Amino acid sequence: MHRIETLDKHEAKKMAWHGLTEIREDLSLDRNWLRDWDLIERPLYDESYNPAGYSILGCSDDSKITIGSPYNPKTFKPIDNEAFLDLVYDCIAGTDHELESVGSVRNRGRVFCSIKLKGLEDYATGGREFKPYLNFGNGHDKSSVLWVNTSNVCTVCDNTFRFNLDAKNTGVSFKLRHTKNAMARFPDIAKLVDGAIGVHAEFKHAFDRLSEMEVKPVTAKRWIAGFEAKTLDEVSTHKRNRIDRIDDLFRNGKGNNGNDRSDLLSAVTDFYTHEIAKTSSLGNRVYNSEMGKGAERKTDAMSNLLDHGRFEETVALGELVMN
Repeated sequence: MHRIETLDKHEAKKMAWHGLTEIREDLSLDRNWLRDWDLIERPLYDESYNPAGYSILGCSDDSKITIGSPYNPKTFKPIDNEAFLDLVYDCIAGTDHELESVGSVRNRGRVFCSIKLKGLEDYATGGREFKPYLNFGNGHDKSSVLWVNTSNVCTVCDNTFRFNLDAKNTGVSFKLRHTKNAMARFPDIAKLVDGAIGVHAEFKHAFDRLSEMEVKPVTAKRWIAGFEAKTLDEVSTHKRNRIDRIDDLFRNGKGNNGNDRSDLLSAVTDFYTHEIAKTSSLGNRVYNSEMGKGAERKTDAMSNLLDHGRFEETVALGELVMN
């Protein structure tokens, strides 16, 4: 679910999949939804008006709004919107950038922004396009740490927030709990971003490697069968139809020529991004593709295709499955 509730807003320069985006042409770190309000810490009192030792978060633009549940100021230190955006500024200082997406979800319980940086521009390889983002997130309601990462998923909702929060094997990935002096312990993200650029360059290199590994059509279909079947158990008609569809995408999919391993990866990617669960809602398809089983299958396909031993084992299994 997107979890963009009545108190939330998503701003970007183009519409996101959930259809709830407010298009803002002048979007920037100075001009965005998170600048329109900030946190107010409200101490709580007992029945005798003595300090209860707990506080709750309110909002500067509406005194009736509260965020999350009461918390102990000694163990939880909120990071307000101003500090969050200042952190983003500090991380990308001196780097050409463009704010792509910003907003809140869970009735302002979580806030986020996604940025495009020079050096992390979109790139194409093997007939595919990739769009790396520098993502930041923060949890006002204690449901999330403060985090930053790079991934090919732009944060536009709670699902994509969760994906980037949990993402592994990204170029930048750092998380920090909301404790006293937490901000002082945040690392030099500028240096980590340099590493991220290197990781994305490695991915491009890996995809280029796959495009140089020729594969015959019969071998490709055997690999698909082995990759999808996983075991020698009887393959159902549904599974065989899936194998045939991925094979068709290998040969005829967008940007594919049906002659190398990058075409196999593209076929799996296309299937698990666009083909799987066509009858599901758009939101469920996006979740499956970018955060659920689909994401896992795409990652596994890349690993399998780059590992010659695993590739041969999968082809051998597929030959047995198809006989």
